[in-house]
Amino acid sequence: MSQQTLLKVTDSIDHQKSFILEAGAGSGKTWTLIESLRHIIKTQSDKLSKNGQKVACITYTNVAKDEIISRIEQNSLIEVHTFHEFLWSQIKRYQTELKAALCFLNDQKPANKQITDLSVALKPQKIIYSEFASNWLIGEIFHNDVLKLAEYLFKTYPKLCRITADRFPVIFMDEYQDTEEPVRAVLLDHLLTSAPDKITIGFFGDAMQKIYNSGIGELEDERLDRITKLENYRCSKTVISLLNHIRTDLQQFPAGDNLEGSTKFIHSNAFGSERPSYKLILEFLQNNCNWPSENTETKVLVLTHNKIAGALGFAQLLRAYTTRWGSSFGRDKLYKRQEAFSKFIIEGIEQICELYETKQYSHFLKRVHAETFKITQHSDKEKLQEIMSELNSLRQSGTIKNVIEYVLDNNFLSKPDKVKSFEDRINPLADLGVMLFELTDEEKTKEQSRLDKDRTFNETLMTIPYLEVLKLKEYLDENTPFSTKHGVKGEEYDNVLVVVDDTAWNQYKFDSVFSADTTKTQYNRSNNLLYVCCSRAINNLAIYSISDISAQSLTTIQDWFGDDNVLDVKQI
Repeated sequence: MSQQTLLKVTDSIDHQKSFILEAGAGSGKTWTLIESLRHIIKTQSDKLSKNGQKVACITYTNVAKDEIISRIEQNSLIEVHTFHEFLWSQIKRYQTELKAALCFLNDQKPANKQITDLSVALKPQKIIYSEFASNWLIGEIFHNDVLKLAEYLFKTYPKLCRITADRFPVIFMDEYQDTEEPVRAVLLDHLLTSAPDKITIGFFGDAMQKIYNSGIGELEDERLDRITKLENYRCSKTVISLLNHIRTDLQQFPAGDNLEGSTKFIHSNAFGSERPSYKLILEFLQNNCNWPSENTETKVLVLTHNKIAGALGFAQLLRAYTTRWGSSFGRDKLYKRQEAFSKFIIEGIEQICELYETKQYSHFLKRVHAETFKITQHSDKEKLQEIMSELNSLRQSGTIKNVIEYVLDNNFLSKPDKVKSFEDRINPLADLGVMLFELTDEEKTKEQSRLDKDRTFNETLMTIPYLEVLKLKEYLDENTPFSTKHGVKGEEYDNVLVVVDDTAWNQYKFDSVFSADTTKTQYNRSNNLLYVCCSRAINNLAIYSISDISAQSLTTIQDWFGDDNVLDVKQI
């Protein structure tokens, strides 16, 4: 069946017919995309090379991009980009037009948001794609700016469409449902419309797996051949049956060596405000439902990072970062080490501790100050052992400040320049008059506010138990069964426990899915996320509802899961 789907896709490619592949969860969508690229490499390499052309494959994340590049063995005829990268690569050389477009976008803003004399400020600048944020006055643009500028330029300059079509006669869009409207407009409204005989565009994805607010979701265009994949190679037969209840527009069937599997629904309607934790549920599933006890085979999916941080014990640490920079940016600064202290602690202190604990002494000595810890005799080893023992004790019982000071006092590591710069900035003795001298009154107010926030952040961070860093590191190293529901898209696990809590985030109401209440604004969003979460399970799936389930929903759940598989938490 999968080969039949592939033949339909390659037939569309061979006949230069644009298409959309609607591929349900576990159906082998990525396999089809890769095989389609290999088909082009096999059948069109000579023609593409002769004409100086390439195939563009656009995807949503850098992880997906790297996977595709690896699976096509880095073939030079295929350019793989995130959609921001692709659009920027097509417009970045047109600096004059970019500046004019920025000025146009500036004019569309409300009067109080417009930048005065932007065209004058941009004259000496080069427009660049900034990694961090936009500053139009100096020509720096950010993610959303790239999308808006690209849509404007492709719409305004039809020649740009012809140039792109000449360069890329085939363009694949992976995970089309997650792409944003300007990307859809560039591909369909401008490229395909301007050069229908020169370009073939293939969209790969699944509207039901749109779980981010920014994605376009469903894609309808009469010019696109619609190809549907109904097979499911991943999930157990019991889980597929449940998925077909959740999603009625695409009914899947087991297509590989699918396991029999199991599904359970556990609710806590009879409880008061304090509901049993996920640990009790996992223990029940492990002791009574043949779930394995090893964390690596099981994933617990919760809705928010705050819930994970609370369950694992690094809530204060996450809160300090999200309070300072907001939920998304703050989390990235902590998790991805995009801030001076998080980088120093996780990539510095924790790395040397890990090297020592795993007996990688040569690497350890290269990371720390070698002169301080030169090992020439047995007493040197004993001294180092004492120091490391005290450090490990502080990591368990001290604050972040205690550990940092101990590391610096014992000359393990030098204080990073970015940490020094941050501390100098927030030093109450710093001469603010000099720092703020050339700023306007409005800019001074903003800078003072930023200083106040940074000082509060620093004071808070230093008092947090260092043990929270260890808990965070354990989570980042994927040594816990936890993940957010949004964070597992594209992944698969032997056993999945989905924790449902309608009180966790007002954008989601899973009870509306079970009661089929499509009037609720959260219905589609909740339905899609439930489908994505449940379809991660290779073998066993359980849903645990912490929030109350309505009587109408409970009737549906009993129909979907079977009476014997719906349990009140008091029964376990």
